[in-house]
Amino acid sequence: MNSATKTISDFQSADKFVEEILRDYPETRSSDIKLYFKACEMLGCSIVVPHIDLLFSPETITRSRRHIQNNKQKYLPTQKIRKRREIREETIHNYFGGRK
Repeated sequence: MNSATKTISDFQSADKFVEEILRDYPETRSSDIKLYFKACEMLGCSIVVPHIDLLFSPETITRSRRHIQNNKQKYLPTQKIRKRREIREETIHNYFGGRK
């Protein structure tokens, strides 16, 4: 199995996992942060969050990291990680770009 096929499979599994959380925990439907932490909890991570409404969403943190690394060219990852991200970005585009 090549890395692109494995990644597509990962996204399909993630879709199913997230859909189950959204179905079973209505409070996660209106908050990506609550969704993220419920997913972490279900995967066995124990996270103590005293004020969940004050946190940055994981997406905001990721977008900020991308901006700092891609636009400002600061604090760059290793070449291996850059290549992995390139492949994953292309796979994400192919998977989500063709869905309706």
